Amino acid sequence: MKNLSLLGALALTTAGLVAQTATLPPSLENVSCCTTVNVWRAGVNRVQCIYDSTSVNPYGLYGPILINNLEYRLGDGLPGAAVSYPNVQIYLQYAATNFLAPSTVFANNRTVALPTTPNFTGAVNVALSAGTSPNSYAINIPLSTPFLFDPSLGQDLLIEIFIAAAPVPNTASTLSTGNTPSAHLCNSVRSASTTTTSGAISAFCPIVRMGYTIPAGTAEHEPYGAGCYTIARSFYELFPGASPASSNDLSNTTVTAVQNGNGGYTVTTTAGSTLVPPTSPGLALTDDLVAPATILPFTFDYPGGSTTQIRIDSNGSIALSVAPVPTSLIGGSAAVLLAGANPRIAASMQDLLPDGALNVANVYAQVDPLNPNIFLITWLNVPCFNTVPAPVPATSTFQIALIDNGTNDSFELRYLTLTNDSDSNGGVAVTGFSNGGTSLDGGSQDLTATVVNTATDLGALAVSAPRPVLGVPINYTLSNLRANLGIAAMLISFGQIPGGVTLPSIGVQAPGCSAYIDPAANVAFGPLLFGSPTASFSQTWPLGPWSGVLLYVQGFELSPAENAAGVISSHGLQVELGNQ
Repeated sequence: MKNLSLLGALALTTAGLVAQTATLPPSLENVSCCTTVNVWRAGVNRVQCIYDSTSVNPYGLYGPILINNLEYRLGDGLPGAAVSYPNVQIYLQYAATNFLAPSTVFANNRTVALPTTPNFTGAVNVALSAGTSPNSYAINIPLSTPFLFDPSLGQDLLIEIFIAAAPVPNTASTLSTGNTPSAHLCNSVRSASTTTTSGAISAFCPIVRMGYTIPAGTAEHEPYGAGCYTIARSFYELFPGASPASSNDLSNTTVTAVQNGNGGYTVTTTAGSTLVPPTSPGLALTDDLVAPATILPFTFDYPGGSTTQIRIDSNGSIALSVAPVPTSLIGGSAAVLLAGANPRIAASMQDLLPDGALNVANVYAQVDPLNPNIFLITWLNVPCFNTVPAPVPATSTFQIALIDNGTNDSFELRYLTLTNDSDSNGGVAVTGFSNGGTSLDGGSQDLTATVVNTATDLGALAVSAPRPVLGVPINYTLSNLRANLGIAAMLISFGQIPGGVTLPSIGVQAPGCSAYIDPAANVAFGPLLFGSPTASFSQTWPLGPWSGVLLYVQGFELSPAENAAGVISSHGLQVELGNQ
């Protein structure tokens, strides 16, 4: 977030800000996930890498940036090899497709057809790396033609790498990558041919560190802080990796999720396990595998939907989906569960290693032999994945029980033993339920310490607007307005409170809500707003010498049902006026 005085802002009219860097995906800036040799490979290659437009937001970037440099990181602990790619072209442009659904046809992912001027052409050298974890950047590519990228347009960033000749010596470089598009916000399409018009989709999209500057006179709206209150239907507990030890506390417990009258679940955890040992043959699942459709003996209803089939994932979860689910999900972050393509129940979503054809330490699915209204999915004595397995590895035995209660179905997560000590994703494991897609994040909750109540998704009060270009009408919008009254207003100030102060601390009994603008220096901004779920008004910032001036906006709504004060607040919005 920028902190400029009024006089300092007025001075920034002819020069851009200093060069800076942003790493995509941002979640892997300081940690590693996975690797691939199929980008900067031995031989020729074409790779299209698509990064979500919001990936730059964690760096405080919401308006145009001029990308002038690209760097690529080698896989952890690898020294790499000093090689040179003699003929490389790199093209940056807006993607014509969303990163979650790229086309296998290269041309369909471009907004600018080839041939066009590349942003880089020439030789690319790979240096020896530090061999650290995370590793150093061994590939550095200054762009001869920088690319202006505006994330506020909502179009994803496409970086296309065209390697026309094999490296010398002909040795691949193992890059650090993401592996789950929904969590890492990136995806790729690649082909080992330079003449083909199509390729294969790969989730192993390389981590790239971009050098950039911000053009002078750029208008920006930058949110900061957090509004209140986020209401989430999904729930989860995130157990951090503690390899070689296990960090979860679910062994010998039962987690019960019962639908409530608010569009969500009431979740309780009790000591002891009612796990029913499997009697049917196992599914012979191997590492990172989703089983074919399992037909349920009843329709299973859950908040937001129902299904007659499930897809069992070797990694400790089930997708509530009739459609095929081709990709296994591995724990590592809550986003993997929340943003998955399908509704999902995760008993312990982590990197597990069933024994495949041996089919002993494996996954089982069957009707409860004692109750035809219960369907059981059991992971029996399954160890975690470890590249250096222990002589006697710890194992987990747990079960998902889908319980048919007419239209008010429930489920139980039953644990005898549970270990999360894999050496992938640091051993992180996720337990919970998600509607998938755009599920809101209610935060990790301690399932063994509290009763969890969820409800139909409703986001926190939020304020948004296009970039504040001088002389252009701008709509300022409050969203997630409650339907109970629908009276709201925005305030504007010359001063901000970057971290916020809680409303109770200034005498307003609204726990969990904060003020992000200076209460002593704010005035009304626009008219009273009526309606829900959104309301807006138009503001035109006048032409004049105001480029770089900073102002601060926050929204408030009357909401009697949510706290004693009957008011909720949005996050703050920093307004930086600009000429473009």
